Amino acid sequence: MNNTLVLHLGTPKTGTTALQLFLVENSEELKKLGWSYPNLAKSVAEMDNKKYVENISCETNCRFLFFEKDKFSNSNSLRGKAWQVIRKELENYNVILSEEAFYHSAKEMEEVLKDIKSLYDNVKVVLYLRRQDRYAESLWNQEIKWRAFFSEEFNSWSEKLESVHYLSRLDMISEIIGKENLIVRVFEKEQFEGESHSISSDFMHSLGIKPDWTKFKKIKSVNKRLSSSSLEIKRIINKVMDRAEHPAILEQYRWFFLDLPNQIGDTNPCQEESYFSIQDRKEFLEKFESENITIAKKYLKRDSGDLFLDKRMDYLSTYVQATPMEEEIIRIFTYMINNRDKQALLLQVKGNRKLAYFGAGAKCQDMLKMMLELRADAIIDNSREKEGTFKAAGLYKVQVVHTSSIDDWSQYFVVVTCMNTDTIEQQLIGLGLQKGRDFVLAKDWFGWKA
Repeated sequence: MNNTLVLHLGTPKTGTTALQLFLVENSEELKKLGWSYPNLAKSVAEMDNKKYVENISCETNCRFLFFEKDKFSNSNSLRGKAWQVIRKELENYNVILSEEAFYHSAKEMEEVLKDIKSLYDNVKVVLYLRRQDRYAESLWNQEIKWRAFFSEEFNSWSEKLESVHYLSRLDMISEIIGKENLIVRVFEKEQFEGESHSISSDFMHSLGIKPDWTKFKKIKSVNKRLSSSSLEIKRIINKVMDRAEHPAILEQYRWFFLDLPNQIGDTNPCQEESYFSIQDRKEFLEKFESENITIAKKYLKRDSGDLFLDKRMDYLSTYVQATPMEEEIIRIFTYMINNRDKQALLLQVKGNRKLAYFGAGAKCQDMLKMMLELRADAIIDNSREKEGTFKAAGLYKVQVVHTSSIDDWSQYFVVVTCMNTDTIEQQLIGLGLQKGRDFVLAKDWFGWKA
């Protein structure tokens, strides 16, 4: 079997998502040219007789395999099943796999490459390199935009960034698959080859694929940046978020900001986002000057030692950090919106059941005031002395009943209002209630502090 297995491994922030979407959308045309970009997610699902549910088209190829730690050589693992599909495709086509996540961990990438190389000999790797300062700026934007709790300031974060040291990664890859099988490309418009001088046409050119471009679908810009002001707002929100936050709330914030550039547009489309000062940019790039020359000579055969043709240093920093007052405003409004969303989510979880608060103390009073739009049907307490009393909020009041008075707990969704909850949790579980489905702890749900 002489067909080639191509692994496109990024690097991150080099148009990977756009390229993956291009490969998905044009997979049928590629097959006509002898190249397969297989939908591994669908094939593995069918192999296990499971219903295939498409998520994001760029995840169909092999992104879902990144989170699996078994080897491709383990036939019973998810990776092993995917390898069976890949091996079958290799009988008739050259095969392309694309996933930049493997680049983030040098150890993970090394293990995966060694495993695949042990299974199949004709392996090539395609890797795009972006000028380190522009890579760092784009990646920091992405980290704040995608991650729920990432809030580190740019200067301190960029100093610790290891993935910008390209040479060690390239040497590791070439040692495993052979230098002749490593295709190094530069992520610069001036250096893109092919019909449209884009990431798609350059990738095709690097593999020697010569398509009829009139038959190929073009892909619009994806993964748009956040403006500097939106980025700072999201960074502060990330600082506010609690790690015990409900996943649905975190997803809501994340997808809101991911879609924000599409909703509000770019207030200054001609301005390139940058976070270095001119001097800091120069000093940052000086750290990579020697290894960039080595890469250019060793992997691109450029006697000049020029890896990047873009020599511009006068990108002005567009990043403005919030003042203490601005940060306080963002924090307050985040808390208000978050509290409202948690109440709405609680209503969803409750469904058609009655709402009961467990615990008739001071925190119960706080819940009544906070949840005026989501009225409680009962307040339950273990104290006989409180039975028959009332708790009031606004224009309504709720009677306290003893635990023994509840004949059918399935009628209720319970919110435990106490701060000391261990005993109550065990009590409710003993009554057949399941945490998260039938009851929640207000201290966890709303992030109450002792």
